[in-house]
Amino acid sequence: MRADSSFGPFGPIKHFSDKNCFAAAADFGRKLETQSPFLPLLCGTFPWVTAFDGSDIWIANISDGTVSKLRPSDGATLGVFPAGPIPIGLAFDGQNIWVANQGGANTVTKLRACDGEARLSALR
Repeated sequence: MRADSSFGPFGPIKHFSDKNCFAAAADFGRKLETQSPFLPLLCGTFPWVTAFDGSDIWIANISDGTVSKLRPSDGATLGVFPAGPIPIGLAFDGQNIWVANQGGANTVTKLRACDGEARLSALR
């Protein structure tokens, strides 16, 4: 699997394999299969950016302050986790998803990737 980043018509795109890539769109997350058009994936409100943890797709939802965890093979929602106000950035460190929150609070939230449990939330 590869995890290249680029920018596409719906925002940041992460390429995860030769078959699938994922994008965050203003109305819902989208999955693109190379042989078919975009298919909607259910996630939170106003998905903004994606991350890949080696197994699952994470999508930051800026309007409801959550992060959605989705299974790439079928787009099933594995969890929706509180992140903080206006989560605008995601990163994976090998065990955790780090969420950069804007919304005046300017916090960082650390979610354990295996179950989404909040491990840390810190001010700037």
